[in-house]
Amino acid sequence: MIRCRERGAIGIMMPVLLLMIGTLMLKGVDSQMAARRYTLVGEQSALRGELRGLSALAWGTRLPWAPEAQWRCREQPVHHWRACLRLLDNNRLLLAAHDASGTEAPLIFWRLGELRGAKVIFTPRGWADFCPLSDERCRLP
Repeated sequence: MIRCRERGAIGIMMPVLLLMIGTLMLKGVDSQMAARRYTLVGEQSALRGELRGLSALAWGTRLPWAPEAQWRCREQPVHHWRACLRLLDNNRLLLAAHDASGTEAPLIFWRLGELRGAKVIFTPRGWADFCPLSDERCRLP
């Protein structure tokens, strides 16, 4: 009779032990998923900031500009874009644009161009995410 009781206890303990192990495994998977969700949210935010900055740059290239030696900036209030243009030397221009919504540190995109007569022409090679100049002229107002 004693043996029957022992077998019953083992029969109950085994499913309980399996449930405990399964619960621990699920908690481990949940913590890994939470860490990945946090990373994914950061990546999504960075991509949104990049897209907003590139949109601001595209908007800035289509504006009518009257270049000056100092930065001239324009803002698009609906989308919170900001674009600034500066005349450098030898009729070269520098356009800087970013998302000005203020939610994060802005990612500024830069594009070189030139002044031909009264028309602003931007380089066909595209943009950069760093200022192509190496001095104080890169500081935006």
